[in-house]
Amino acid sequence: MVFIIKNLSYLIIIMKRLFLPYEERYETDFQINGIGIHELMPPGDVNRPNGTKDRLMMLFHDESIIYINGKKQLLPCNSLMLWDDKAGHHYGSLKPQWQHSWIHFYGHAAERYIEESKIISGRPFTLSEPDIFINYLERLYSEITLHKQPNITIMKNQFNSLLREIFRSIHHDQEIYIPQRIIKIKNLLERFPEKRYTLHDLSQSIAISIPRLCAEFKQHIGRSPIDYQISCRMERAAYLLSDRNLNINDVATRSGYSDIYQFSKAFKKYFGKSPSKYRSSGK
Repeated sequence: MVFIIKNLSYLIIIMKRLFLPYEERYETDFQINGIGIHELMPPGDVNRPNGTKDRLMMLFHDESIIYINGKKQLLPCNSLMLWDDKAGHHYGSLKPQWQHSWIHFYGHAAERYIEESKIISGRPFTLSEPDIFINYLERLYSEITLHKQPNITIMKNQFNSLLREIFRSIHHDQEIYIPQRIIKIKNLLERFPEKRYTLHDLSQSIAISIPRLCAEFKQHIGRSPIDYQISCRMERAAYLLSDRNLNINDVATRSGYSDIYQFSKAFKKYFGKSPSKYRSSGK
């Protein structure tokens, strides 16, 4: 739905608002429930004590008021706030007209992306480049509304990139440098997820101690080497499941699991559904 509003200066404001009914929501590990872009609001506040049972990320284009744990806080223009799925929402403004842009979402993949981006829920911050948020919302909005069957992989990639660009914008004054030895381990795990690397193997390959490897890898990649290895295996497995000539045992073996029970358990924990259900869903 697109609304075009002209003010007295004949400037055009395009406000886009999308909410997907429950029966139209995709069965996947990543779900967008609603998008609003430059939504115009009257003076007053929004108070949802129980939230909306999903994640909410919102950019306040104007000075606004937000309540966190019952405490009132004044937000400057271009403040960004991320709520978790159990939090209530209480915010607003006394301006005659104020604008905000937002996205409602949830899913296992979304939680992984948030963890990797290091964006903290419940702690507002100023976004120095607000166009980043708007540009990605525009892309996501277009993917959902312009295609009969939106591509979930494109949507996940766009959302992941949004979070990473937000993090980079917040820390633009800090040099982000990943040591070559950590890149070597990361590439090794990505290229050969089926191999059973131990922490000893990995640390020996770059001649540092296991504690130092774990600390540096988590600092720069956002998770432990073993967790990253598991994620690489799961992404490999999801890709292999698209090949109907491979049975589940084949997929498990090629993903580094000799025990199909352990594979199925790990896969369900990661994606929220068994390998067979994941395959039948076509995701």
